[in-house]
Amino acid sequence: MKHLFSLLLFIGMIATTEAQEHDWEFGLLLGGSNIGGDLIDPDLSTFKETNFALGLQARKIINKTLGLRLGYYTGTLTGEDRNFERLSSRGFSSTTPIHEFSAMAEWDILGYKRYKGETFKKIFSPYLMGGLGLTYFNPEVDFGDSSGSTNEMIAMDQAADLSTFRVVVPVGAGVKMDLNPQWTLGLEYGFRISFSDYLDGVSMSGNPDKNDWYGIGGLNLNYRMSKRDTDKDGVADADDECPEEYGILSLNGCPDGDMDGIADAVDNCPALAGIALYGGCPDTDGDGILDPYDDCPDIYGLKARAGCPIFDADEDGVEDKDDPCPQIAGPADNEGCPYPDTDEDGVLDKDDNCPEIAGLKDLDGCPDADNDGIVDSKDDCPDVVGTLGNKGCPEISTKEVEAVSYATKSVQFETAKYVLKSSSHSTLNQIVEILEKYPQYDLMIKGYTDDRGDKVANRKLSENRAFACMQYFSFKGISARRLSYKGFGESDPIATNSTAKGRSQNRRVTFELVMDDKVITTGR
Repeated sequence: MKHLFSLLLFIGMIATTEAQEHDWEFGLLLGGSNIGGDLIDPDLSTFKETNFALGLQARKIINKTLGLRLGYYTGTLTGEDRNFERLSSRGFSSTTPIHEFSAMAEWDILGYKRYKGETFKKIFSPYLMGGLGLTYFNPEVDFGDSSGSTNEMIAMDQAADLSTFRVVVPVGAGVKMDLNPQWTLGLEYGFRISFSDYLDGVSMSGNPDKNDWYGIGGLNLNYRMSKRDTDKDGVADADDECPEEYGILSLNGCPDGDMDGIADAVDNCPALAGIALYGGCPDTDGDGILDPYDDCPDIYGLKARAGCPIFDADEDGVEDKDDPCPQIAGPADNEGCPYPDTDEDGVLDKDDNCPEIAGLKDLDGCPDADNDGIVDSKDDCPDVVGTLGNKGCPEISTKEVEAVSYATKSVQFETAKYVLKSSSHSTLNQIVEILEKYPQYDLMIKGYTDDRGDKVANRKLSENRAFACMQYFSFKGISARRLSYKGFGESDPIATNSTAKGRSQNRRVTFELVMDDKVITTGR
C-alpha cells in the first residue's frame, strides 16, 4: 500500500500542470459486492456470493492523469457454508449490509493523451486507485444447528457488538473509454482491506487469525463538467478580465478585496472600503483625514492630533486616545478599563482563581457544590460531602471495607466452570452499592484455584472466573475503567492443597479496593 501511494504521488509531481478542460466528474457505479471471510473458501469460488452493489462518485481532476475520487458505495455481503463443500457440515450463514464512504487517489495512466492543445481525442485508458474509507456494517448471522450449542467460541461471536463503523483501505483497478468529451464508460473492481474479522459476524468460531475483506466492482458511468473557469470565481475565462485572479461578477471577474466597488488594481486602499473621490480610501468620521492616516478613524478629530479629539468621555483620567474603554471608567493601572468579573460572583477576574465559574469569596472565587470546604476542581466527589484527606470524597467505613474483603467467601461458581451461582449475586450487589457510593475507588478482581489439574488450564479457569465477576459489575453499571481482573491459577494458596477443605479455600475470587494505586482492602 505504501508503494502505491508513493507511485501516485510521483505521477502527480511529473504530470502536466496545464489548465484543464474539466474540473470535476460525477459518476454512477452499478455492479456487485462480495466478501472474503470465514463462511467461504478463499479462491475464485468467492464470487459465488456476489450481490448487487451501487456507488455514487465525485472525482476532482487535479491534472491530466491524477484525480481525487470521493465515493459512497452500498451493497450486501453474504456467506453461506452450504455453498462450499469444505464448510457445508458447519451450517453457518450471514448477511451484512454495508455503507462505505471513501476517498481515493486515481491515476488515469493514459489521461495525458486525451487532449492535444484544445483538441479532444477519445482514448481507452486503464487506471489504478487507492486510498482510505469508512464502512458501516451490521451483520446478521445464523449459526444453524450450532446456535444452541455451548461452544465457547460461538458464544463469544454471539456476544460481540457487530454494528459499527470500520476503517478500510480500498485499492483497485479499472479501464475507462471516452464516449465524448463529457461522458466515459468504465469497468472496475476494488478490493477493500479490512482491519476486522467481524464483517460477516463470525470470528472466534471461524478463523480468528485472518481478517475479512470485501470487494465492489462493476460498470462505471461518469459525466465531466466542462466549463473552464481558471480562478474559480464564477466568471468564465472568456468573459473574465482577470482570469488568473478570483474576482466578482460586477467587475468582470476582477478582485475587490474591500468590496467597495473599486477594483483592487486602481484602489489606493485595496484592504479598506472607500469612495472613488478619495481613490478608494475611506474617511469614516468625515474629519478630512483618510482612515489609513487617522489614529481615530471612527471619531471626528483634529489634524494636529492625527485625527483624534482631546477629551476623556468617561472622566476616568485616561485620555480617550490612550483609553481602550473610553466610554467606561476604569483605573489608570488598567489603561482606563474596569477590571472584569466574568462570572459575576463578586470576585474580580484578577483575584479570581476560577474567573469563568461563579464561586465563593472565601475560596478565591471558586465553587464548592457540596460545601465541604474543598473547591470542586480539587474535589473528586464534588456533589458529596467529603474530607480533605480523601480528596473531597466520604471516608469508607470499616464495615464496608470488611464487606469487600470477605466477599471472597460468598462468591461461588458452578463446579469446574466460570458460571456464577445465583447465590453469589447478593454479595456482588453489595460490592456494587459500595462502588457506586465511593466513586474514587477502583476494584481489582483476582482469581485462584487449587493445584489439581493442568497449571495452564487452572490459570485460564481462574482468569475466566475473575472476568465473570467483572462482567457482572459492568452489567450493573460500574464503568469498565474502574475494573480490572487477573487470574493466578494455583499460585499463592492460603491453605494446604493436601486436604479437601484446604483446596476449597484455595478456590476463590478476591476483591481489592484501590485508590491512587494503593490497595485499601485485600481479600484472602
